[in-house]
Amino acid sequence: MSPTHNSSKCSSFSLRPVLKERLRKACRSSQNWCAPSRRLRRSWFWSLGRSSGRRRGGLKASSLTWSKRSLMDVTLDPDTANPWLQLSQDRHQVRHLGAWQDLPDNPVRFDTVVIVLGRDGFTSGRHYWEVQVGDKDDWYVGVARASVNRKGRISVSTTQGYYALAMKKGQGYRVSTSPPLLLSVDTRIKRLGVYVDYEEGQVSFYDVRTRSHIYTLEDTFTERMFPFFYLYCCDKASDTMVICPVNEKSLIKQGSS
Repeated sequence: MSPTHNSSKCSSFSLRPVLKERLRKACRSSQNWCAPSRRLRRSWFWSLGRSSGRRRGGLKASSLTWSKRSLMDVTLDPDTANPWLQLSQDRHQVRHLGAWQDLPDNPVRFDTVVIVLGRDGFTSGRHYWEVQVGDKDDWYVGVARASVNRKGRISVSTTQGYYALAMKKGQGYRVSTSPPLLLSVDTRIKRLGVYVDYEEGQVSFYDVRTRSHIYTLEDTFTERMFPFFYLYCCDKASDTMVICPVNEKSLIKQGSS
């Protein structure tokens, strides 16, 4: 099956005129990628396709619906953060500091690979969050099993408990299969949506700006899963990765408007 790409042209969606107009305005809105995204925050509007198996797919009407119960406010766990990483005070931003910090070692901290996990994991349900990766050239974003090795050199792959989409400088986008599967992505992903269905064993990735499905990884989950973020040391130290927080009050207001 050939990959289906969706451009940012809002007119390509088969929606009622009033929804087309709302989407057109949303696509031309502020460049603040972490502002609440109206078109993605309404459960009746955010319906994206889910591909079966480890493959890519396009939009499919009403095949996958986000509800506000699925939206997850991910905060970073400083106890897991590699000493090269600096977290913001609100634990929603992370950057490669470019210098080693003298932090206490503990069993859950990644001591070699530049990874940080989300503070809260889950063992059931559906969960969705968004990450602003901006113009960063080297990163992994996804979920990791609680039992992943955190000491020494690590292979980020599904066989080792990591389910991720990655951008590698000079190599483009890939998913963490073993061996890695290179993807053909038409546009640069600046804001990434991650959706996990624990019971179905699926981790799906979306380009938020274009409302397009990128890839779905499938497996059987039997333990707690955590959001994870990997920032390469060779990336620009000044670039920050931002977890876009879920604003519940905004969701309620938008859903009732």
